[in-house]
Amino acid sequence: TPTPTIRVTPTPIPTPVGQTTSVIQLSATTGQDTFLYKAGPTSVYGANPVLSIGEYNLAAGNVRRSLVKFNLAGIPSNATVVDARLSLKISTDAANNGGTMRVFRVKKPWLSASATWNAASTGVLWQTPGAFGVDDTEQTAIASAPFVANEIIGKEMVWSLTPSRVQ
Repeated sequence: TPTPTIRVTPTPIPTPVGQTTSVIQLSATTGQDTFLYKAGPTSVYGANPVLSIGEYNLAAGNVRRSLVKFNLAGIPSNATVVDARLSLKISTDAANNGGTMRVFRVKKPWLSASATWNAASTGVLWQTPGAFGVDDTEQTAIASAPFVANEIIGKEMVWSLTPSRVQ
């Protein structure tokens, strides 16, 4: 599987006494990622080396949503997350308008090798195609970040996640 373009990299800050900092970069052993594509509702994109989000302005129904899942087993069960950030680098910008990108916590189990716009995994449909039904995804964003029209390629977008909802 190609290396995904997503990574979690907290901004270096002094670590208070008694706290530790964990950096988790997405890889085949630390998590999964894919994207869902409304115009290709039964296509699987888990092997694609990039994630795709948003809507391409020149084509109706060209909506994409990305799913990212990290293995947090290395974080002790009694730990309290005090800061969590998600960062992505822009590799292409197909929109000609600005807006807000939001991060939501997915509730339904999914597999990158079989998730599609219609299904979380083989034989398991999303409650709502696109994974945004109340049984699929929490309805309140855990982070958001603005973007402008024609974002700079290579720019790193960073979302400060709600720590209590990451655990």
